[in-house]
Amino acid sequence: MKIIIRIIAILLIVFVILGYGISIFFLRQTFKSFDIETDSVCPYVPEDYFACAKYKREISFDSRGNTLKGCVYGKKDAKALIVFSHGIMSGPNEYMMIIDNLVSEGYRVMTYSYTGYNGSEGKWSKGLANSMLDLNSALDFVDADSELSKYPLVLMGHSWGAYATVSVLKFGHPVKAAISFSSFNEPMEMTIAGGEKMIGKVADVMYPFLASTEYFYFGKNYNVKATDSINKANIPVLLVHGKEDDFIEIDKTATFGKKDEIKNKKVEYYLVDRKGGSGHNDYFGVLENNKYFGEKTKELEKIKKENGGKLPKGKKAEVAKTYDYEKLTTIDPDFFKELTGFLDRALK
Repeated sequence: MKIIIRIIAILLIVFVILGYGISIFFLRQTFKSFDIETDSVCPYVPEDYFACAKYKREISFDSRGNTLKGCVYGKKDAKALIVFSHGIMSGPNEYMMIIDNLVSEGYRVMTYSYTGYNGSEGKWSKGLANSMLDLNSALDFVDADSELSKYPLVLMGHSWGAYATVSVLKFGHPVKAAISFSSFNEPMEMTIAGGEKMIGKVADVMYPFLASTEYFYFGKNYNVKATDSINKANIPVLLVHGKEDDFIEIDKTATFGKKDEIKNKKVEYYLVDRKGGSGHNDYFGVLENNKYFGEKTKELEKIKKENGGKLPKGKKAEVAKTYDYEKLTTIDPDFFKELTGFLDRALK
């Protein structure tokens, strides 16, 4: 009997060690440091192509011991400051289409890169909760900056940054409004959903290991629900989501699909519904240019594969010289009208 008990105990110990080992490996691979120049296959458009670049101010601020890099675009007589948070495996440059148009409408826009991203300090981001905490640090910086703190404050973000945009509302910064593009609602729910796509329902067994590891990294902030923050803030929020999004699915992990949990009556919903242009991140530009964007993405994917999974330094900029920038930067007018209409209502 003692031998059986010992065997069971050993097996349990092995199971726990293996569980935590797999969890940490998964998190380190998913949230490892990222360089948009060598890791991203999103077609590159030089910053100086955009009119807003002439108003650029570089900034940096501390986020839990790491210095994060960012920029502010726009004229000083702007009607509001929009803090924009990018998605996972991405960076601000990939959203310049939106940023440039917002600046042309009279807004200032502040961007930044997360811990371990695009030159910001940190070895890795550790988990989905990191985007919320980095944005909280960015807003602490805004609050303390004599120039930036004078503007009405608006938050905007996509995907990982969309979650940050709405979940950070729990911290009580003086935010006037928020716009979320394709937000998931709950970090652990999204983490497990991503795991299921990789290894099936076996990922469910990993939940206690992943959750406790994330709690170790982020404490009580490891699994903040975006809906809870939206309700607490009680400010105007626009939730945007693509009907064809198969990454953050509306009926599973999206904040957009949690309407029964949202009690804030100032929340508005905008469902993008256009065939071939309502996925996770393909509804910003005009529909007819999506094919061109896809072709250029595939070209970069091929180059990256040929070079061992990394793009050579300078290669994106070199290849970009052949691009039709207008096709990569023309924003969808209906989409942009929804944004500016909401901002006009929220800031009046």
